Amino acid sequence: MKRLIFTAIIIFFLDWYTKIWVAQNIIPRTSQPLLPPYIVIHPTRNAGLILGIFSGNSLIVYTVIFIASLVLLSYAYSEIKRNGHTISLIGVGMITGGAVGNLVDRLLHGSVLDFIKVGSFPIFNVADSSIVTGVFLLALSYWIEEKWPRKPAETPAPEALQVEGEISPARESTSTSNPPSHTDPPSQ
Repeated sequence: MKRLIFTAIIIFFLDWYTKIWVAQNIIPRTSQPLLPPYIVIHPTRNAGLILGIFSGNSLIVYTVIFIASLVLLSYAYSEIKRNGHTISLIGVGMITGGAVGNLVDRLLHGSVLDFIKVGSFPIFNVADSSIVTGVFLLALSYWIEEKWPRKPAETPAPEALQVEGEISPARESTSTSNPPSHTDPPSQ
């Protein structure tokens, strides 16, 4: 659980910091080469959901975000109870941190600042990439769990717990009704 919370906090602050930096240092709708010609910083506001869908209808956007948040929270809870793999916890943390980062930006500004442009791919931000990476990590976690399932820890049988000369609690009830036979050495 600590890994999930730690990851979510790191992603949230990384997303928040990069959005503030871009908003203060790059002129909107202009391009600043980062790794030309492949990666360019190109700030733009997205009032819609993924890829700008529903950008004109805030009621639909907030309804979808609310429902997705409930699904995410219930999924995170079930994932923690299901296996608690480090990979899945980090994945859920990345999804949570990214979702909260975009939600805060949307609540403060009415839209989300997207600024990373890679080739002809739609413009995205740190939160978006964290959400996608988190989904990938969850899929990887399921694949690992399916391929190499965890074996339950074996507990030793009561016979293995018996110390020489003592009777284990599991055998105590049978030993009182049928005491072991002892032969005393002949006395001289």
